[in-house]
Amino acid sequence: MGIRWNSCIAVLFFICRLALASNTTESDLLVHWSNEWDVTNAKKVDSTEIPLPSDDNQLGVITRGPPQEAIITYNLRLGINITAHDYPFIVSLREKGRGGQHFCAGSLLSTVHILTAAHCVASPSANKRFTVKDARTFEVGVGLHDRNSSDRRHWFAVKSVHVHEQYVKVNDTIRHDIALLTLEKPVQPPLFGGKANSFKLPPNRNTNPRAGEYLIAIGWGKTTIFHDELPRLLLGARLQVITDAECAKRLKKGKTMPPEIICVDNTQTTTCGGDNGGPLFQKIGQQKFRLVGITSYFPPKCIMRNMASVFTRVSQYLPWIKAARARNI
Repeated sequence: MGIRWNSCIAVLFFICRLALASNTTESDLLVHWSNEWDVTNAKKVDSTEIPLPSDDNQLGVITRGPPQEAIITYNLRLGINITAHDYPFIVSLREKGRGGQHFCAGSLLSTVHILTAAHCVASPSANKRFTVKDARTFEVGVGLHDRNSSDRRHWFAVKSVHVHEQYVKVNDTIRHDIALLTLEKPVQPPLFGGKANSFKLPPNRNTNPRAGEYLIAIGWGKTTIFHDELPRLLLGARLQVITDAECAKRLKKGKTMPPEIICVDNTQTTTCGGDNGGPLFQKIGQQKFRLVGITSYFPPKCIMRNMASVFTRVSQYLPWIKAARARNI
C-alpha cells in the first residue's frame, strides 16, 4: 500500500481500536490470515522480506509480538506466500450481485463438483431455516493463483447448489456448514496442465486429525483488519488443532462441542473474511492432499488470544457428500 503513519497517529489509532475491541462479544464470531500493520514501527511489514519454506510441512507464520487478551494483536504474523498451483484444488467463488468479486472459496471434489460452506451460498430466512441462493448468480474460478484472472477459460457457471438439509445459522451458532456446487460444464483434463486437481476425502468417519497436529489452510482472505481489500494471490498458514474440550472452553459453549466441527488455535494465525468455505487439509504425499475441514467461522478480529477458529469436519459428512454427488451430476 505504501502508506506511512507518523507515531502520534499510530498511537491514537491503536487506542481507538482497543476501545472498540473491548465491546466484542462471542456472537460477533465470524473469520482470515494476515499481513498486518506493525504499529510499533508504524509501517506495513513487507512479506517479501520473509524466505519461503522449502518444505510444505514447514509452511508457517511469523509472529511480531505476543497477543493481547481478547483482542487482535497489532504486531501480527505475516501470511506466507505459496508457490503458484502447489494446492491446485482450491477454487474462488464469485457472485454477480457482489460486482463479480471473490467472496468465498471452495475445493474441487471432481470435474463438476465443488465443496464449500453452506453459509457462502445460503441466506437466513424468516419462514424457513435458510434459503438457497440462485445457482445462476455464482461462478467458480478453477486453477487460479491470482484470483483476479480475466481468462474466461478458468471460470465456470454453476448449475445447482445443494446445501445440507440440517444447516442452521442462528446468532453465534452454525451447524452442518457444508454445501455442494455442481458446475454446468466439467473441468476438462488435463485440468489446465496440472493447475487444477482434486483432493482425497478421509477414508472413513474415524480418520481425523489429532489435537496438537498442524494442518494447512489456504485462501484469498483478508490480510489486515484496517481495510477490506483482499489479496490477489493465494496465501497459506499452518494451524494447530485443539481439543473439543479446549474449544468449548474458549468459545464458552459448555463442556463439549458438536462432533461435526474441528477447532484450531488462532492465537498467532488463523483464517479470516474471504477464506470462508475454503479448505483445511493434510499433505499425505507428493501432490496428494486430504481435505479434513471447511472454513466455517472465526473471531471478529480473526486473531484473538484464548479464542478458536472453527471448521466443518469433513469426515462426518462422507455419506452426505456421496449422496449429494449422486443426486447432482
